[in-house]
Amino acid sequence: MSLPKPRTSILDAARSMTSRQAYMTELSFQLASNIVDTIPFIGTKRDAKQERAWPRSGIFTDDGVEMAETPQEIFDLCELLAENIQLGQTFDVFQVFHKIARLDRLIDWSGEGLQGGGGSTENSTVH
Repeated sequence: MSLPKPRTSILDAARSMTSRQAYMTELSFQLASNIVDTIPFIGTKRDAKQERAWPRSGIFTDDGVEMAETPQEIFDLCELLAENIQLGQTFDVFQVFHKIARLDRLIDWSGEGLQGGGGSTENSTVH
């Protein structure tokens, strides 16, 4: 007499859990990225058709070199937000403020970007 086969094997259940976790991670990062995209950054989007706020053009380091890549601070903030979203936890305000403070030099504080203009169109130097 043979036992009936289970509908889902342990391996299938693990695969399902893994794909569910991957989906939740991806969704959490999308939501976190949407939050980060609302920050009024200096410079302009590198391509007018790009969905995300970064990469940007018109942002220069103290050495006069244009920042070609998305700064690590952007990824760090996104990671912190995504982790809290995925775990369903409230944001630790001090941690979030600390991450945003590290972005201070990249934020357009002129007020133009704060009105929904998407940041200044002038070239800016990062200190």
